[in-house]
Amino acid sequence: MLKLPSKKRLQEVSSVISRIFGTTFNVDSRRNGNRVLRQRLRGPTVLEYYSRMNVVPKTIIRSFPELKLVDPIEESRKADVDRRRRRGKGPPPKSKVMFFRWVDFVFAMSIGVFSYFLYEKNHPRPEHCSLNELLQRRKYSRSSIVEEYV
Repeated sequence: MLKLPSKKRLQEVSSVISRIFGTTFNVDSRRNGNRVLRQRLRGPTVLEYYSRMNVVPKTIIRSFPELKLVDPIEESRKADVDRRRRRGKGPPPKSKVMFFRWVDFVFAMSIGVFSYFLYEKNHPRPEHCSLNELLQRRKYSRSSIVEEYV
């Protein structure tokens, strides 16, 4: 009757096999990421896919304006946009809402600054006194100052 090899002998054999075939010897069967590390590297494939020189006609045209080069793709795109715009299918006009919000903000700020300077002109304060100290002394609030002159 055949006798089975011992566990220690089986581990020795598997370690020799792993050295011969260049694999890792994992006694505990733990996860160690070798499956991921054995995979082929993707870097060279990605480099081959993309061109080495990423030169677009737009960059050449902008670099040499004196040559008056034309990008045919851009010209056809512009022609398509013009054609669509003539048919009423172009992009909608840009919104002016944010611009007017900004103008309103600037206008409000300028009114506030103007009223502040008007107050300073009519109520001179000592040089060493800050506006907050002056307001506390006179028991004014900032809103009451603005209401006086607006």
